[in-house]
Amino acid sequence: MDFMRARSVAGAAAAVVVALTASAVPAHAETAADIMRAELEQGVTDGYPAVLAEVRDASGVTDLAGGVADRATKVPATADAQVRTGSNTKPFIATVILQLAGEGKLSLDDTVDHWLPGLVTGNGNDGTKISIRQLLNHTSGLPDYLDKAMFDDAPVHPNTQWTPEQLVKRAMTKKPTGAPGSGPTYCNTNYILAGMIIKAVTGKEPGDEVQTRIIGPLDLKGTTYPTSDPQMHGNFLHGYSIPSIWIGTPPYNDVTTLNVQSYGAAGGMVSTLQDLAKFQRALLGGKLLQPAQQREVTTPVPASGATNGFSAGLEWFDLPCGRIWAKGGDINGFITGVLNRENGEKQVSYAVNVYSGYGPTNAQKHLYDATQKAICAA
Repeated sequence: MDFMRARSVAGAAAAVVVALTASAVPAHAETAADIMRAELEQGVTDGYPAVLAEVRDASGVTDLAGGVADRATKVPATADAQVRTGSNTKPFIATVILQLAGEGKLSLDDTVDHWLPGLVTGNGNDGTKISIRQLLNHTSGLPDYLDKAMFDDAPVHPNTQWTPEQLVKRAMTKKPTGAPGSGPTYCNTNYILAGMIIKAVTGKEPGDEVQTRIIGPLDLKGTTYPTSDPQMHGNFLHGYSIPSIWIGTPPYNDVTTLNVQSYGAAGGMVSTLQDLAKFQRALLGGKLLQPAQQREVTTPVPASGATNGFSAGLEWFDLPCGRIWAKGGDINGFITGVLNRENGEKQVSYAVNVYSGYGPTNAQKHLYDATQKAICAA
């Protein structure tokens, strides 16, 4: 559920006319908006039911939509449609934790066990040795509670009750992936625990704190934090999955109805590209955090090499045009991403409404190549 891990998407052709919600393609040299216009057409050809994009640069803001929101009704997708954000939930949770640190209500050096005594234990996992900071930047060494079986089950049993405690206990049946503080390993368990710490500190659910501290103040009208409702409402893209194994034309299974309890603080939110981009601009622009906590957001923790990694809530990677701060989200039926340059003043955001268990595919390669090319053109 992160930007840098390989993703799998559909690769079958679809004869759908791309509808652009921005002005006509200009005659001058290729811009970021031009690149993403072309990607919308390519993405629909590659098999995405819909592709959404937003580009923000010196020339203004361009919102784009291609394909259909619903394969059954053929209703055209619109640029402001809601999508499931997947791991684009994590920066919201990290921001609340960092705000609480700025208010002196917790320390990033506090151990997990300090706030959640006795929860992280067993099979070599030890919450007395893991700090909150290590949760946020994925250096905790904890195993992931989310496996393929649970991922596949989320749309099949959308009303199954999962408490955060149950999710953590699933993770505790596995051994750590590394020692606390060692090289980062992306782990959804980290953010389930971060959400639980928010509740331990404030007495309120993490979704309530996200609403009060971020969604409300930033006026993110298309953003919600569902805690049990498996449905999507209003103007939204239907989400589709393609099985890992199929013969002939791949089947598209509608997985819009989804068990949000199994994702929670690690990936359960619903939003629009406009809201996700606005939030990350505010975050990188220093509007949500005090300076000490702001530095946690832009302190790079290298992952597989010196050119990419994580921070508190975000991911980073280096391109020829400079360092990109970003966040991606994969969840049943959806892939989202926001790429930022210059503290979010230049952005490329995207969403597609299909996710598959196989890959990499041409669709995936085309999408990520286009977004990286566009952010450097912006």
